[in-house]
Amino acid sequence: MYATQRSGGANISKGPRPATTGPDDLERLVQAHLDGWATDEDLAVLRSHADDWQDALKELLRQTKATLRNVRRRKDTPEKELVLADFEGQRERIEEVLAALKAGEEPPAARSPEGIAEADDGTS
Repeated sequence: MYATQRSGGANISKGPRPATTGPDDLERLVQAHLDGWATDEDLAVLRSHADDWQDALKELLRQTKATLRNVRRRKDTPEKELVLADFEGQRERIEEVLAALKAGEEPPAARSPEGIAEADDGTS
């Protein structure tokens, strides 16, 4: 079984993990790694497709930077700073992983998504 998403602090699992063959699958694994959800199996797939992993990160970085430019141009709202912080964090994480891969190093361990430990242990 594998976790496909989180709902109310619980993993939702759906059968055995499907074979990873296409670009959509790789993009999903890249995002799972960035978000701190990638399994050891996911990392093995990413490592076995290192060039594609870097290409996916470069494209995601391009998209993230474009989104940041667009958000910065928008009218100031209470949510704007939160959105900017989220995308800045994503940009920094992509750059960290990409730099490590380009240097032939193991990418830094993903940061755990905030608030998950509290939700999982029932202390929140």
